[in-house]
Amino acid sequence: MNARLVNFLADPNDGGDLHLHIFEGDEDAVRAGALINPQSGRWYPIKDAIPSLFADALREDDAAFTATFGTALNASLQQEGCAEVKNVNTSSDDEADLQRINTERAARDEQAEDYDRMLAIKMLDIFERPVYRRVMAAVPNGLVLEAGG
Repeated sequence: MNARLVNFLADPNDGGDLHLHIFEGDEDAVRAGALINPQSGRWYPIKDAIPSLFADALREDDAAFTATFGTALNASLQQEGCAEVKNVNTSSDDEADLQRINTERAARDEQAEDYDRMLAIKMLDIFERPVYRRVMAAVPNGLVLEAGG
């Protein structure tokens, strides 16, 4: 991840600003770090150069991240004036949300399989893909942010 990306990101929970803290890499290539919202104290991990802006309940591997970067994360949270991370547990509300989201994911996966079988979608792809390739070739430095909706 490039540090300039932070200018385009906001906390998905409340829309607040996110501050970048780099644990591995540099501003041009952040391999590991955290995005911290100093107003709410929420943090989002950056692993393998990919920021994860999922809700807490959907980030199943936070325990592994905090095991590796817990000291650096707590120092960054303290620098931002936030509470330290003690352990990573989910509440029963989080569990209910996670179950609902997993059910929704399964339904969307099933719907995606239906789309994959539609001839009209395949035909659209034949015409759409070359247009995207031309547009992408014109992007300076090859920097692109894909934000799904």
